[in-house]
Amino acid sequence: MRLGLEAGAGRGWGGLTTQRMWHLGGPSSLRGYDPRRLSGSSFARARGETEHMHSFGSVSVFSDVGSAGESESYSSDDWLYSAGVGVSLADGLVRLDSAWGLREPRTFRLDLYLDAMF
Repeated sequence: MRLGLEAGAGRGWGGLTTQRMWHLGGPSSLRGYDPRRLSGSSFARARGETEHMHSFGSVSVFSDVGSAGESESYSSDDWLYSAGVGVSLADGLVRLDSAWGLREPRTFRLDLYLDAMF
């Protein structure tokens, strides 16, 4: 068994261009939602995952939470939550995640990706 917890936050100052803003969504930050679902000059996010190891790879259950926008206007109503299950092969090199967005817009995503560690 493995347990993973991760949290992150950031803030930008000044007139940020679209490229410099923080973006949340997709497999790297907020599974269950489209990439760049949330954007803004600040963000906060967290994720938790428990993974059970098998001979073929591992099966995991996870949940993500996050919000991005203007830090002055943070509200608990702006946070998005997701939950899902994943299958990992070759010690995480190949991964398939199915995730459900639990807040509006309620979405479902199935993501297959490679995660090479160098």
